[in-house]
Amino acid sequence: MLCSITINVNPYRIDKRQVENTFAPVQVKMAQESFECGKELALEVMGMKVPNHYGILKETNPATEKVWGCIWKRLQLIDEDSVLNQENIENHFIDTMKAAVHDSLIDKQSMKFIVERCKNFRGSNHGATAIKVQNCITERIALFAFFEKVFQSSMFN
Repeated sequence: MLCSITINVNPYRIDKRQVENTFAPVQVKMAQESFECGKELALEVMGMKVPNHYGILKETNPATEKVWGCIWKRLQLIDEDSVLNQENIENHFIDTMKAAVHDSLIDKQSMKFIVERCKNFRGSNHGATAIKVQNCITERIALFAFFEKVFQSSMFN
């Protein structure tokens, strides 16, 4: 996890300036909020399940719900009452996609369509809701990326 402290790795040294110049602002913000949630939740994070290799989070893990609920709240994507901020979610995922896949064709309209399909998922608390919505968005972005590659391939040119 990234943080704003200096990390010494012998013989290399990575400091805050290098991290901020290497990663997109959305990645830095996500790392900072994750770090703050880790500090806030302390040992509770130890029970968190990491996403599978497709980026899907386990939906029935209380520690993951707490961590993801905290991160989404700090990013202003959701509030304590599970009310989603659709515009912030759209912007967050567009920025995340641009940082991860520089030549992605996903745009505001496509992301709005994806979030519209996912915004009604609800869990037992704001963390469970955040996980369900994120998993839905992640799955649909993966489908978008798949079809993007298919239609860009030589078979359609």
